[in-house]
Amino acid sequence: MKKFLLILIILTLASCSFFSLKTYAEAASESQKEVISEYCNTIKQSLKTIQYFDVDNRVKLGSKYETALSKFMTPFNVRAVKNNLLPSELTDLQKKFAEQKTTFAADFTTYSKQLEELIAVDCQKDPSSFYDKLLNTREAREKVKQDTTNLNNILRKYKEIVVGIGEKL
Repeated sequence: MKKFLLILIILTLASCSFFSLKTYAEAASESQKEVISEYCNTIKQSLKTIQYFDVDNRVKLGSKYETALSKFMTPFNVRAVKNNLLPSELTDLQKKFAEQKTTFAADFTTYSKQLEELIAVDCQKDPSSFYDKLLNTREAREKVKQDTTNLNNILRKYKEIVVGIGEKL
């Protein structure tokens, strides 16, 4: 049972959850506190690994999103305007993408700070505080996931419109 709870805690941060965040809004049970205290070092090491990979992914995604905006969307829209081919949807999508990219960066910064605070908690001495911070960190990570989904959806829609323009030519 203890191993199951440990794996659940670690994987909750590492993977996308299909459950509502409100499901986890309760205080930690005594058995969860025991598991957190007993496996504190293992949990912290797993969180540090997650942190390392998340920063790497953030850099890669941020770079790709910036490239999409500055090297594709903006130049394409400028060329399309010059050739009278620009549907208003493309400029709207470009604006939404830029705004969502800013939100993504801010939400990731919040998540990163919360993860740092979570790792700093002495989970052997204060498992309740650790659990509470875990919930906050999980919620912040979910926001980053949603931002990424939103950005990818905007890119898909933009691509569909661009392909449609190409087919008309």
